[in-house]
Amino acid sequence: MKGKKDLTLITQLVLSILIFIGGVTIMIFKSFGLIDMVLYGSIIFFILAFFGVICYFIRRREGDYEILLFSLISILTATFMFIFKNEDAAMILGAGLTIFNILVIANRIYKIVTYKNQDNFMWSVKFIGTFLIGFLAILTCVNLYKEISVQTLMLGYYFTCLGVIMTIENLVELFVTKDKFDKFVSKVVENEYKNLEMVDAINEENKPEVKEVSVVIEKKRGRKPKIEVNGKDVNKEIKKEVKKVKKELKPATKELKKKAKPVVKAIEKETKPLKKKIEKEIKPVKKEVKKTVKSAKKTVNKAKREVKKAVIKEEIKKEIKEVKKKGRPKKTN
Repeated sequence: MKGKKDLTLITQLVLSILIFIGGVTIMIFKSFGLIDMVLYGSIIFFILAFFGVICYFIRRREGDYEILLFSLISILTATFMFIFKNEDAAMILGAGLTIFNILVIANRIYKIVTYKNQDNFMWSVKFIGTFLIGFLAILTCVNLYKEISVQTLMLGYYFTCLGVIMTIENLVELFVTKDKFDKFVSKVVENEYKNLEMVDAINEENKPEVKEVSVVIEKKRGRKPKIEVNGKDVNKEIKKEVKKVKKELKPATKELKKKAKPVVKAIEKETKPLKKKIEKEIKPVKKEVKKTVKSAKKTVNKAKREVKKAVIKEEIKKEIKEVKKKGRPKKTN
């Protein structure tokens, strides 16, 4: 019975290795520049279906149809891709792989439930593998709608990873017993508990102590409020800290001034001839401006005097008119 079971698992292992080889083959197609991925993909699915049927009849067990269903799913996907190979490549690849993944995951879920009912430890291994295949399928199907080089890469990676996942599952089922698996799981759980205990212990050590704080605020009229925390005057403490900081900064400030002094002198030395040059160039301009301003002032003063004379003349004329009006004798009848 054990020999028959081993043969069954070996045939399944061979099929998973074939899937891996299919992925590598697609990668080789890309390096040779073969870009009709719908045609080559359908051929690979037909090959997988053919070997799947052979494996099923070699390892045939009553009530176990996982490999047979896998073969039928591969035939269905290959037929779909082959019929529509002349349509939009990205759409057919994406749709074909989506159909394949949905049916494969459904097939594997049925197998997980069967293992669970039989109390077989392989249900948890299959569950993890199915989750990884689902995640891989999502990543692949999303990127199949891009350019052909990306499609080829993604399809190659998909079959390679699918082959690796299935190979690991079959190796575990072939070489790992229930006792070994239970020991491994219990060891992992025990290590996790230890790690959690260590983390809790470290957190407890690093946890700061919470001390009681007493705050007293004393208000006096015409003065700043006095604040005391745990019996210490806050204002005094702030002053102490400020003095301390000033004291610490004093040597640094002196050092900076000392270092800056030669730099300032060098700058002054460099700018001195430039200042002289600017002053020399500005001097005739200043004289010209002064001369212009002086001439303008004279003109303005002259204009002012003329205006003043004119205003005075007008005032005098008005006054004379007023006097004449008042000094006329009134006519009598």
